[in-house]
Amino acid sequence: MIKVVMAGASGLIGRELLKLCTQDEKIAAIYSLGRSKRVDLPSKVTEIVTSFDSIQEMELPTCDVGLCSLGTTMKQAGSKENFYKVDHDFVLNFAKFCKKKGVKKFIVVSAMGAHVNSHVYYNKVKGRTEEDLQKLNFDSLIILRPSLLLGERTDFRLSEWMAQKLAAPLGLLFVGGLEKLKPISGLKVAMRMWAESTSSAPIQAGKCQILSNHEI
Repeated sequence: MIKVVMAGASGLIGRELLKLCTQDEKIAAIYSLGRSKRVDLPSKVTEIVTSFDSIQEMELPTCDVGLCSLGTTMKQAGSKENFYKVDHDFVLNFAKFCKKKGVKKFIVVSAMGAHVNSHVYYNKVKGRTEEDLQKLNFDSLIILRPSLLLGERTDFRLSEWMAQKLAAPLGLLFVGGLEKLKPISGLKVAMRMWAESTSSAPIQAGKCQILSNHEI
C-alpha cells in the first residue's frame, strides 16, 4: 500500500489529483499540506495546515510518494520576488521535506519551456526549480511540463479563459509540430501524475524523467 504526501491540492491540478488518489485502493493514506482545511474529505485524507517556510519542523509519518502542484502567477504573486518564493522556494522546501520523510518518488508540475537560461522570467524560475530538484537525488524524479492549462479555476485568469474558449475551434490548428503546444486540461495532467504515483515499474536510482506536453 502506498502513502502519499502532496502539496497544491487546492489548485486546478491538485483538486483533480486528490480525487483520483482518494479513489485508488492502492493508496492507503494521503497527507495534504496547505494553508487551509476543507471539509467532507475521505478518511484516508489527512489535511495539515502549514507554512512552506517552516515545513521542515513538521511531524509526519514516512511516505512513499511526493506529489507537488504548487504554483502561482506573476499577477497573483505581485512581484518577481514573491513569484520566486512560491514557484521555487516553496517547491524546494516541500521536496526537501519529502526527502526527509523517506519519499522515493517525487512527481512535480513544471511548465513547457522551462529552462534556467530562458529570457522569460516564468520559464527561467521553473528551469531553476527543476535543476535544484535534481540535486536532491530522489530515487525517481518525474517532471511534467504541460502547456497552457484548461479547466475550472477558483480564481479568474483572462488568458486561460480565452484559451478555453478558443481551444475547440482552433484545435485543428495544433497538428504536426504544433501539437506539442496544444493547451491541456488540468485533469489530464492530474491523471498522469496519479498513474505515475501508483506505477509498479521498477525505480532506477537517481532517475529523472521529464514528460513534455504531448507526452502527458
